Amino acid sequence: MLNWKKRSKRLNSNYVSYLAFCLLFTLSFSSVNADEFWLLSNDEYNQIKSLDENFGENLSTTIANGPIIKIVEPNVIEKVNSPVNIKLQFLPSANGFQPNMKSLIVHMKGLITLDITKRVKKFIKGNELNIKDANIPKGRHKILFMIVDEADQYSEKLVSFKVS
Repeated sequence: MLNWKKRSKRLNSNYVSYLAFCLLFTLSFSSVNADEFWLLSNDEYNQIKSLDENFGENLSTTIANGPIIKIVEPNVIEKVNSPVNIKLQFLPSANGFQPNMKSLIVHMKGLITLDITKRVKKFIKGNELNIKDANIPKGRHKILFMIVDEADQYSEKLVSFKVS
């Protein structure tokens, strides 16, 4: 069992690390033009990108017991350039239950996971997520979309693509 002083020192160290991350995160958006929407900054990408060269091969995988998540854009089979349009439709589940759009969670996946849900909420209209001209750094990206329907049935879709 750790004594109180060692535990306190560890907690303070974690807190300082957290504050440093928050400061870097805030500063990474300080130079962004107000007219541009950045889904992910270069600094954030460098923090989450994987060390694996094959990270994020273009693909889409689904776990669906709840709403059907349909990718309209980008076409992950084709070359993707920045700025990118990201459009998804959330359709009723096989049982006919409507998607609960308030439950939508969006994560950028990599070495670490970055929750970008708050950034994309403003692009929800009805049962669609429609982000136009989102700037995103060149490189490989994985975006995980998670949602439940009115009956709390869960679905997720992992979209992987490379921005050239």
